[in-house]
This record gives sequence, C-alpha cells and structure tokens, in this order.
Amino acid sequence: MEKGSTINPLETRKPRSPWVHIAIAVVFLLATGTAAWALITREPVEHPPDEWMTHSSEEGAYSAKFPEAPELSSRSPENDGPIHMATTNLSMRVYSVAWTDNLAAQIEVRGVDDVLLDAMVGGSESIGGVITNSIELKWNGHSGREFWLDVPGGKAHYRILAVGTRLYTLAIIHAPDFEPNHDLFFNSFVLTQS
Repeated sequence: MEKGSTINPLETRKPRSPWVHIAIAVVFLLATGTAAWALITREPVEHPPDEWMTHSSEEGAYSAKFPEAPELSSRSPENDGPIHMATTNLSMRVYSVAWTDNLAAQIEVRGVDDVLLDAMVGGSESIGGVITNSIELKWNGHSGREFWLDVPGGKAHYRILAVGTRLYTLAIIHAPDFEPNHDLFFNSFVLTQS
C-alpha cells in the first residue's frame, strides 16, 4: 500500500447500497419540515402515555406505539427495493419506524456488524448529523445499534435492528428544547412474527 493511503484495497469491492442512507435522510427531511413548523406553533408537552395508539404492520411483522396514528408510505431508491415507513409528524417531533428487506447480499459479503456500522455512520453523514453517543446492542437476540445525533435544527435518536435480512429503523427527531417519550416509543416496538 502506498505511503499515506488509508483505504483498504478490498473496500472498493464491497457492495454498498444507498437505501440505508436514503431511509435515514427521508426521515430527517420529514422532521426538518416539522421542526420549522414547530417553531411557529410550539406544543409544550408530549401526549400522555395512555393516549398513545398501537400501530401494527402485518407486512412489516411489527407493532409499535405512536402518539397519533402514523402515515404509511413507501419509497424505492434507484436500483434498490422499497423502504416502508410509518411516520407520525407532530409539532416539535417526528416518530418513525422504517423497514426494508435489502440486506441479504450485504450481510453475506460484509457481515451484519459492518452493515449496521455503515448504516449508522453513512446515514448520519447523509443528513448532516453528528453522532454524540452510540451503543451496540442485542435486541431479542438480534444485532442492532442505538445512536444519538445532533442534526441541523434539532436532535435525533435512532435504533436500527437487523432481523434476518430485514433492517428496522426506529427514529425520533425533535426540536432541541423538546423532550419526547423515547422509552415508550422504543420499548413498545415488538415483532409480531418470528
């Protein structure tokens, strides 16, 4: 290797899919619009826990609690499969669960830990975020990452989980002076099929 080169020559042969970065960026862009509107309307408190509703996705094989009914959408990045999202866009914060089934080839070549690390770092960079904390985790036997970001105009908290060849991305993006109910949202997420 040439002096000063820090790039692994094998790195260029590893397939990298933009879908993870796109999913994180899409959630961020939705939140940015909400954050701008929030500066005008300023909702001071989170919904009480007993008012949250459970959203179940048969196709996504999960359920999670949201403060209000989420809007469902799907996006297909060029040359990749769809990213499915359930998003509740409220004043001062956005809650989102996204999932995609496009991990098989990447996991086979790079391994699940490298795919999760790339999702965290690449996704954070794609939205201009600065990671302030991150942890590796095992969630019900599945590998994952949880990380916190400072993002333009706010803060973000993500949990990404690799379940087989499916990636789930749970996210809360919020105004810096608003404290959403992180525990209720993240702890309510369950798989409905094994």
